[in-house]
Amino acid sequence: MTFRSGRYALSEIIFTSVCLLLIFLFRSFSVGYITLAASIIFYFASPLLTGTPLRIKRGPELFHACILVFSVYIVLQILLRFVFDDFFRSRTLSLPQLMLYKQLPVTMSFLFIFVFGVGLTDFNWRLNRKTLLLTVLLFVPFYLIVSHAQNFSKLNLRYYLTSFTVSLYCPAFIEEFIYRGLMLGGLIAIGVREDRAVVIQAAVFGLTHMLNHPYPNLFLILGLSYEMFMGILFGKLYTKTGSLTPCILLHGLVDML
Repeated sequence: MTFRSGRYALSEIIFTSVCLLLIFLFRSFSVGYITLAASIIFYFASPLLTGTPLRIKRGPELFHACILVFSVYIVLQILLRFVFDDFFRSRTLSLPQLMLYKQLPVTMSFLFIFVFGVGLTDFNWRLNRKTLLLTVLLFVPFYLIVSHAQNFSKLNLRYYLTSFTVSLYCPAFIEEFIYRGLMLGGLIAIGVREDRAVVIQAAVFGLTHMLNHPYPNLFLILGLSYEMFMGILFGKLYTKTGSLTPCILLHGLVDML
């Protein structure tokens, strides 16, 4: 199945606008400026990619794989966060050990795709000059505003490379594969309209970040508008480029900061 993405549908515009408003109200103006700039850049730069289709090689199997993988992914996160958290706190573990014990089980959840015959080759991983250019352009406002606010000029290249390398696999690859590759692709595969699928996966992506906080509340949910915005930005980047690689790169670059 092949799908061609436009700029923004009405539902995506409304969802993005609400996210931007909530970001300015419940996060900070600097974060608001970043997301607003990224929206403008994507809107005007995305026509460079006109004609790049999103190809989905699997039908219902992709959505079924999404349900299984996402369920395992969330259950493992809940167990590690709320059941075994005291176990890890009671032991003196180095950062690599902590990442191994806590992240490895979660990140391995994507292997359940093979239960439904879905493989990594069913997804597009290509990266060309235009998609790379758009990825870099989208990253520019994040870097400029965050580096100015946190005085990143004092940090060296080694810090950036280490941080980028660490975040590239988890969360960048894992989250992009699950939310954009499986969830967004799976919803489209079963007949959900593309713009609605983009909004749905963005909302789920944002809300699941509540697991990173011990005491969820209304203000926290409203504050997750930034994560929801990033979900719709990554989703549009995926449908526009037809590839997961630009999403993974941008996700890793943003988390690097």
